[in-house]
Amino acid sequence: MPRGAAEEPPAGGALRGRLLFGGPPPQPERVEVNKDVDVCGPLQLEDDTLLVAEDGGLANAVIWLDVRSSGREPAASALEKGAEAVVLDNVDCRFEPHVVLLRTGQTLKITNSDPIAHQATAFLNRNIPFNESVPAGSPPVERTLEKPELLPLPVTCPIHPWMKAHLFVLDHPYMTATGPDGRFAIRGLPPGEWTFRLWHEKAGFLKGEEVQGDAPAGWDGAKLTVTVTEGGTVDLGEVKLQPAAFE
Repeated sequence: MPRGAAEEPPAGGALRGRLLFGGPPPQPERVEVNKDVDVCGPLQLEDDTLLVAEDGGLANAVIWLDVRSSGREPAASALEKGAEAVVLDNVDCRFEPHVVLLRTGQTLKITNSDPIAHQATAFLNRNIPFNESVPAGSPPVERTLEKPELLPLPVTCPIHPWMKAHLFVLDHPYMTATGPDGRFAIRGLPPGEWTFRLWHEKAGFLKGEEVQGDAPAGWDGAKLTVTVTEGGTVDLGEVKLQPAAFE
């Protein structure tokens, strides 16, 4: 599950829906555990790049309001820096959560709940990349990122090559990620016409032409443009995506 970006204004409208993998759920492959085998080996870890529920729910797809495509910014009150810290943990030889949503100016705390050392390396574009060691039992490593990124970007552990998460930094709170059942909701949206992006680490931008059946109204290519009303909800319903998009 994603963490962060929870400080959303209570008023406004909402965008919600459910993303589905339009085929038989793929079976994750077992990862090769070649480091700290005594700790990580018994966990029987599987690749978590593409997680699909038995009923097709697509996890860890990221949805956000794209200011550049919308041609305008939300009100200044929505652009205030987030205060609550967001935690990226190392637990059971995994990063938790798999998707980290962070606002500019918000503190990112990198922790380690495992009895072994880990490392968090973030390949960022607009912010200074970081490479932080987090030994077992060490206090949290704190970082603050001041610039929004254009895409979710990978965080890896060079010690354990199977470990990977994605970090997304924006200067507003209108972002989320799908849960294990594929559902998502962004609340507190300001009224007006806004453009959103949908992205998954395996497929990149999720495009309207990759939808099985008719794409929701306003989904033009890799952009989804909708009109939000005060107190209203734009419901995309269940959106099935073609399996070929994830190949």
